[in-house]
Amino acid sequence: QQTISRAKFEQLISTLVERSIEPCRKALEDAGLKPGDIDDVLADRLSAVEDELGTTGRVLVRPSGTEPVVRVMVEAPTAEQAERVADDLAGVLRAATS
Repeated sequence: QQTISRAKFEQLISTLVERSIEPCRKALEDAGLKPGDIDDVLADRLSAVEDELGTTGRVLVRPSGTEPVVRVMVEAPTAEQAERVADDLAGVLRAATS
């Protein structure tokens, strides 16, 4: 295990971030959304996710760097909890983009 600074981390991922911008822009445009719209949609679900996972899990929602999709990843104490939360957030994103 190694510790790196935030500046070094940002330097290491800068190419990936740059490559993800256009696919994200295209996915949002295709869905008729602006970047802030996704934040609003997800913010509405955060309290439900916190209720489900408490302090024992976490969620990552991010646009793909290579495809016009948004990935939802969940860590939870049980597979059932992770699946429930991932399905819920994926449904929210689908509803927002259809």
